[in-house]
Amino acid sequence: MVHELFESVSFDDDVASLADLIRSKAPLLRSRPDLRPRQLAAAGLMRSVALLVGIGVLRRAGRTDVTGILARQHFETFLVSLYLLFKGEPALEELRADDVYWSRRLSNHTEIPFAEHLAEWKGEPRALNYRDIAAALGPLLDAAGKDVGDGVMKSYNLIYRIQSQVSVHSGLHALQSYVDFGDSHSWGTSPNPAGTPGVAEGEEQVAAQYSAYLAHQVFEQFGIETLALEVVTTRIIGHQFGAADAPPRSAS
Repeated sequence: MVHELFESVSFDDDVASLADLIRSKAPLLRSRPDLRPRQLAAAGLMRSVALLVGIGVLRRAGRTDVTGILARQHFETFLVSLYLLFKGEPALEELRADDVYWSRRLSNHTEIPFAEHLAEWKGEPRALNYRDIAAALGPLLDAAGKDVGDGVMKSYNLIYRIQSQVSVHSGLHALQSYVDFGDSHSWGTSPNPAGTPGVAEGEEQVAAQYSAYLAHQVFEQFGIETLALEVVTTRIIGHQFGAADAPPRSAS
């Protein structure tokens, strides 16, 4: 029976099992108002699952050219959620400052009252810097006994920065994927660029591992057992696609 728990049916089935498992714990993820940061971290976990499912939907639809957009959003959600979980109220105050900063700018430039609900906020508006969050998160996790070392910053460079360059921003690298260079006399366009086999699956596998890691941390703080989570994570890691970076070293 124990061995059967570790046997995978397919990668898609294992990712679906992870998503279902995490979502099934939603009724248990409730907090008092004074524990707002951990509740927002739990909300971030649900967003990470939604983005993970979205990556799979795009991959199976043959749109691996845009899965990286969701992969970066997924990693951003992972960063912010763990930052809230391990830094607490000061991290939430930084998110408030970011919300005020952008809401006021939107209101000023669009004449839409984005910032009405923030009129009484007395702090200093400031945009979030995700590199700064990544740099601070590693020491926060280490201090909590998670032993991640420089893993968070490595992941930031390999996921956030690379996907910004090749997927999220419509610069030269992103646009040239849609150019057909096959004819030396004239160039054409490619409406559906062919991806490198295994890369999209690798991106999704890494996103699944990050969702599982975040779930482990959230579940621990809410007092939810993690054995089933560890089993499905082991199955997901067992698939071999030869792509991407692993999450922080310790799952505990």
